[in-house]
Amino acid sequence: MASEVRSPEAGGVSTSHIVFARLVAAVLNVAPPLVGSYALGRESYGMVASVLAIATIVFGPVSQILSQNLLRLLCTQQQAERAVSAALLFCMGCIAVAAILYLAGAVTTIDALQLATLVVSLTLLRICEVQLISAERIVPSIVVFYAAPPALSSVFYLGAAAAGGGHQAGAIAQALAHCVAAVLAMACARGVPSLLLQALRRPWKSAASELGRSMSLMVSGLGAAAADYLPVVLLRGLDAFSVIPVYEIARKIASVPTTFANPLMNQMSPAIIRAYASENRHEIRRLLRRFFQLLFYAAIAFLCFVGATLIAGSYIPRIEDVAELLVPLSLGTLVAMWCVPYQSLLIAARGDHWFSVSSAISVVLLLALTRLCSSLGPGLAVSWAVGFSVAASGLVVRYRALKEA
Repeated sequence: MASEVRSPEAGGVSTSHIVFARLVAAVLNVAPPLVGSYALGRESYGMVASVLAIATIVFGPVSQILSQNLLRLLCTQQQAERAVSAALLFCMGCIAVAAILYLAGAVTTIDALQLATLVVSLTLLRICEVQLISAERIVPSIVVFYAAPPALSSVFYLGAAAAGGGHQAGAIAQALAHCVAAVLAMACARGVPSLLLQALRRPWKSAASELGRSMSLMVSGLGAAAADYLPVVLLRGLDAFSVIPVYEIARKIASVPTTFANPLMNQMSPAIIRAYASENRHEIRRLLRRFFQLLFYAAIAFLCFVGATLIAGSYIPRIEDVAELLVPLSLGTLVAMWCVPYQSLLIAARGDHWFSVSSAISVVLLLALTRLCSSLGPGLAVSWAVGFSVAASGLVVRYRALKEA
């Protein structure tokens, strides 16, 4: 049973505790569309959520640099500040672009400020999460990156509603929530402030060189983020703002399989990286086999849940829309869940360009299938496109990682 498994690589924290923390975070991630729709209205929440989606796509290259390069550097006790300095330089570039777009009249003042604030906050949150993972503090890393931002956003949305609601109040609430989450994260990951100071002291030319060396990671991160969040941007482009909260709820429910698998991957990644570095293939296979045993029970439970949701949707009209979108999304994430274990192996093998390939395939499929399925309506078209693209991306990673195993 998962509750009986303890990992020395995770500081003795049981796997059940890690999975429970991640599932609680997943539940909290459903709160923003629910609370936001109630507090701000569906249209206003859809506008606010679409800016967060754009910010997350922009943050994608930084996220990949930190989650792979920074993790490798910290786990092997190398100079980690070089990856952080590259991420900070990229953030400054994003802020400059947001300012230029505002001056050119392409975006409003509130959207430009929200976008810049979110990119910086997400970067700080990811640095804290990776530092905690490298220190084998998996549960705090989950709280920092996955639980705190949605929980704080929901609370701040209610505050925005009390102040009159609307798009502008919601945008301010979302930006402030992520800023507070970043401050709390740095207080939890105590080594991060000094790491940031060291990174800021490095020459910017060195940071630019690090960005150049990380180009394949950046492309991969951009593709992965686009694959996840481009659907919301597409709904924004279709003026389907009221569909966004329904899609988000269905997408977050459908992501439970990968939500279950990701903390297990974070728990196993340091051990797999070390085993690969020492060419211990037997240990790699042992870790992967243990991973798959835990995923089997999660897949069965999730299939039962999806079936129950479909039955409930046929009787309860409010659930029907979510249930309709849940089917294609769930099919994709179930396939992706079985491919998650291979990500750690590919990270250890420095197969960074394969993440770029899988992400590119995912984005191309997403755009093509959304257009082909347009007759189904915005929500269903995007959901079927996401389901197929997520599955395809995972299968590409699995195929290449098997070559390394």
